[in-house]
Amino acid sequence: MLSPTDFNHRPMVLRKRTVCSLLGISASTLDRLRARGEFPAPISLTGAQAVGWLSSTVQAWLTSRELKPTH
Repeated sequence: MLSPTDFNHRPMVLRKRTVCSLLGISASTLDRLRARGEFPAPISLTGAQAVGWLSSTVQAWLTSRELKPTH
């Protein structure tokens, strides 16, 4: 199992299940964030069916969330 620090050390493509696990959110929450434009769109790996996110993209999103104050 990957830990959140693993994807800082080497470039990786993360599939949806891994992204959800790392962020501690459900797949439906990730879909809602994407639909609202609050999470980056995935990249196509081998066609329309296989998609994923670059680990650096997920890390940048996490960093941007850290900078936002909670209400």
